[in-house]
Amino acid sequence: MAGLKTRYKVAGIAIVAVGVIFGAKFALDHGIIPKPASMASLVPQKISIPVADVIQGTPQQTYQLTASPANNMGNACPTVQGIPWNAEGALNLANGGVTTTANSLVRQYAGGCLKLERQDDYGQMQNGMLKFAQGRAAGQDTPDGVGFSIIMGDALSSFSSTLSPQLEQLKDPKTGKGQALAVVAVMGFSYGEDKCMAPDVHGDPQKAKGDLIAAVPRDGDWNVCIKWASDNGIPINTDNSVYDPDALNFVDTNSFTDADDKFVAGACEDLPVAHNGIKSSEPPRHVCVNGVATWTPGDVTVVSKRGGVVALASTHEYSQQMPAVLIGNADWMRAHRAFVVGVIKAIDRAAFQIRSGGDGLTRMATVSAAVWGTGGGEEADPAYWAKNFVGQDMQDKTGATVHVGGSRVSTLAEVRDFLGLGAGSYNVYKGVYNAFGNYYHTFYPDLVKTYPKYEDVVDTSYIAEALQGVTMNAAVNTQFVEHRAIQSTVSKKAFAIEFDTGRATIRPSSLRQLYDIADQSSMTGLRIRIDGYTDNQGNTDANVALSQARAQAIASWLTQQSPQAFPAERIQVRGYGDANPVADNGTADGRQKNRRVEIILGS
Repeated sequence: MAGLKTRYKVAGIAIVAVGVIFGAKFALDHGIIPKPASMASLVPQKISIPVADVIQGTPQQTYQLTASPANNMGNACPTVQGIPWNAEGALNLANGGVTTTANSLVRQYAGGCLKLERQDDYGQMQNGMLKFAQGRAAGQDTPDGVGFSIIMGDALSSFSSTLSPQLEQLKDPKTGKGQALAVVAVMGFSYGEDKCMAPDVHGDPQKAKGDLIAAVPRDGDWNVCIKWASDNGIPINTDNSVYDPDALNFVDTNSFTDADDKFVAGACEDLPVAHNGIKSSEPPRHVCVNGVATWTPGDVTVVSKRGGVVALASTHEYSQQMPAVLIGNADWMRAHRAFVVGVIKAIDRAAFQIRSGGDGLTRMATVSAAVWGTGGGEEADPAYWAKNFVGQDMQDKTGATVHVGGSRVSTLAEVRDFLGLGAGSYNVYKGVYNAFGNYYHTFYPDLVKTYPKYEDVVDTSYIAEALQGVTMNAAVNTQFVEHRAIQSTVSKKAFAIEFDTGRATIRPSSLRQLYDIADQSSMTGLRIRIDGYTDNQGNTDANVALSQARAQAIASWLTQQSPQAFPAERIQVRGYGDANPVADNGTADGRQKNRRVEIILGS
């Protein structure tokens, strides 16, 4: 099958479920309690990825950028390796061809040259960037290897945790400083093509328990399944040597071709039954693949050859989970700063051309076919890339209608706000990076022993320089109708925020949880409702008033952090006092659990 973003993604690009209780881990490691037969099925920790009001279609505003193509590159033409992915399309159009053309936006705004190259394997990208860095450390200006890579940005913490330590060892003999990588641009997002497909649950997500999904483990599309499970409190069985009927199960594959083939064939196997990681005495269960984590054109294959599944979730709902990020060699970019700034401007101008009508999309698709269609077939046809950029409805083999495809390119106005550079904007990408990085480190400590700080691998100074002297409003101006109630709940999570006794003053010890609330909520355009609760101590009417005041205190804190991300009309507050307890008010522990706030996201 054609069009895979990557055939074998580097081990360690991972996201799983929820936290391990460290006390239990200690007990297991030291033999205090017996180890289970397999890893327990766990409900993933809830994080919120954008759902509504993302940018698609004509940009909301225009602005001018100055072309200043001065650079000191000479005849150098560094290689940019990218996976075949429409979210990268703005760079393809900006470059004008596989190698920068004379009349291209890159030549106009940056003055130099780039060579675009398809690479389906993140591991090979890393090897190419390592080779480039070795040449830089040896004193070469633009050595052989890969100067830039484009990856799915939600995997950056894993990508960098593998590559950054190797680069750091390449010390400059004069300064003693090691080589490094840095993200300098965001050019677009997956917008529907990446998805978790399984039988329709008809409004009851719990019906997905027991499903067996073919997937490349610890990959971005597998991540979509994990995120959907976290939204709906469904445990994940990460041990594919057993089957848990009360969890979402996976069949590990090495490629999406294999995952799609297993689904189409309805591959079956006999597996021991386990409940929450403990093998049962039940006979082995004969189970068959009934779902798949895939992307375009894998979803086209699934729909046309078997069907009977829907997207439980996709990057249309989680629309900022997968930014297409441009990663470069930090040392080389410092030496050629004007060129990098010019490339960022060129990508922005190309995004406007693609989204503003005319022939921008057609020209983008023509270059994409040249860059990614070297193997011939449908990928060599520009119409293929144009069609899948927009997305389309298809009838599956059962006659049902299923949507496939979907990507988007982004202007600098949108990127600025995504990275928290605009006045009143919130750094959504930092929240995504840290949330996924924590998952990788917690659940795959042997693969991701640690990961770099966000600030060490994301350098926004190039974008800031590209925007010097540019005046623009907020990229997204979501219009929330004040006081309109949430009609459909997407997620609900309780937080134990500490307040001063009998007051609505938030204690400093709760700041970490408040920032967690902000990270989760900023990654979505959904409405926010904050429900406050108390225990049953004191007067009931006073408790209602206190819980309302405490909910309002959190709402006010969010708005103060970012009036753009958290306008007052987006947030509703309610105080329920001692109603709806979740624990026994007769114990101190129960009363503590009842003193809570619940954050509801919905539309």
